[in-house]
Amino acid sequence: MNMHHSFAPERALAQHCPELTERGPCPEERAEYLRLWRRDVTAFLEADLMPIFMGEKLVVSLGEPEPVKGRDIFAKIGPVAVNCLLRCGAAEQTLLLSADLANAMALTDRSFGGKGEIPAEAPDVLPRSAAILIDRLALVTAQAISRAADGADSPQTGDVVVRSESAIRLKPFEADCDCVMLSLSFGPEGTEPWSMRIALPAAEFDGLLPGLNSDAASLAAARGPADPRSKPFADIPLPLDAILAEFELSLDGLENLSPGDEIPLSMPREIPLQVNDQPFARGTVGTLDEHMAIRVTRLSHERLPS
Repeated sequence: MNMHHSFAPERALAQHCPELTERGPCPEERAEYLRLWRRDVTAFLEADLMPIFMGEKLVVSLGEPEPVKGRDIFAKIGPVAVNCLLRCGAAEQTLLLSADLANAMALTDRSFGGKGEIPAEAPDVLPRSAAILIDRLALVTAQAISRAADGADSPQTGDVVVRSESAIRLKPFEADCDCVMLSLSFGPEGTEPWSMRIALPAAEFDGLLPGLNSDAASLAAARGPADPRSKPFADIPLPLDAILAEFELSLDGLENLSPGDEIPLSMPREIPLQVNDQPFARGTVGTLDEHMAIRVTRLSHERLPS
């Protein structure tokens, strides 16, 4: 035995970084997941939009995700638009859906049997009929995105958290956040389509793609429903409506209204308080420091969705 040979200790096992040991989808796989998701979203929307537009079949197109900063999205939307914060899928992803007032008016006109042409000038305030239509469109869009993410056989999810004329007030993401924006357009074949925008943080986009969102869904199920008192939901401004009186008026009576006409009202002892047309509480009308006020007397059994 040669005692002059040097002794070499056994080498430690190689240590690899997580990027090598935890393989994610390759670009080709992710592109396929994205293609399937876009295909399914458009297919669901084409079917679900028909009842809103009197059975008319619309051609729906969902563009490729465009990387963009949050501040650039706010700049594209502008200070006044129709903006809805959506909550989609089992992972409860939060998305911003936005349309300008001109497109909202064109959609409303088409839903009532008009030509649906985009007006040259849009109103400063969204009429009630247009607001109702946008709420329905937003809900249908949220549910279509959710079904495409979770599978058509999954329990139906997707809802509208809140609507606002200011996208910044909804706080869907920070101004310096890396986001993705997708163009959503739809309309009868051969006509100029109506357009909307979908935007969300880039880091959360993969949670919507089938095959990539299982971990996010498992995490959401483990942590339970979101707490509406925690961020980012706690800072979202919600419009609170106090319904002083409601009454019915025929279309003929509405058309013949003129200044000076008097309409008798019957105000109940307790008036309802609503958030996005959902009953939230009841209260009585009074005064506080020489201002009209409402004293909350009881809360509804069905509170806001968490």
